[in-house]
Amino acid sequence: MELEELIEALGCENFASAMAAVTRFNSFLDDAKAQLNTKTTTDTIASLRGTLSLVKRLESTTGKSGSDALAQVEAFKTGAERAKTVEGEMQAFKKTQDDRESATLIDASLKSFRLPPAKRETAENFYKEFGLASLKTFLDALPESGIKPKKETSEGPNQPPQNHGDDKPGDEKLTADELRVAKAMRKSPKQALEAKTLWDETNGEISEAHVNDLNAAQMKAARKSA
Repeated sequence: MELEELIEALGCENFASAMAAVTRFNSFLDDAKAQLNTKTTTDTIASLRGTLSLVKRLESTTGKSGSDALAQVEAFKTGAERAKTVEGEMQAFKKTQDDRESATLIDASLKSFRLPPAKRETAENFYKEFGLASLKTFLDALPESGIKPKKETSEGPNQPPQNHGDDKPGDEKLTADELRVAKAMRKSPKQALEAKTLWDETNGEISEAHVNDLNAAQMKAARKSA
């Protein structure tokens, strides 16, 4: 290329300004090679074209140009990181709420005597493995017994319970609380005693078959007495 053509191609006015432009261009290429990790000028120019394409795409995506576009990317990055943090905080909060609700449900099942004390750890492990919804299903499937486990009477552990003259059959083997539960469930003392005996014999593990057998036996006894 002739000197005049070079000067014109570089948009310079004279030879001195053209040589200064070439020096600046070579310095730029050296810096670009270092940052882009390229070895040849051809590779460097190809990488710059790719970078320029990304810059144009960035400006199109953000609707901004230059440093404003880069600032928008930084804002997106910060927002994404914050959203991830908030999501983690929400999950932790929900876990705390579920833990409290599961404990409340298990305690309620124990107090209503539907869940034997020996099965508390089983229910807790069930919640930990399968979650709150599955725990609710598990507890809802427990039998509606409502009969207290056996305990010592007020007469003392070595004294037989007293039978008062107006008590009905089975009263002498039920506590006052158990009699109130039986009355609320519209069960006779005898029926309540049979349910309590079944509870004690199975250690609270009453299946649907046990309940059906007990109901059938009570219905049969009612027909005979009728």
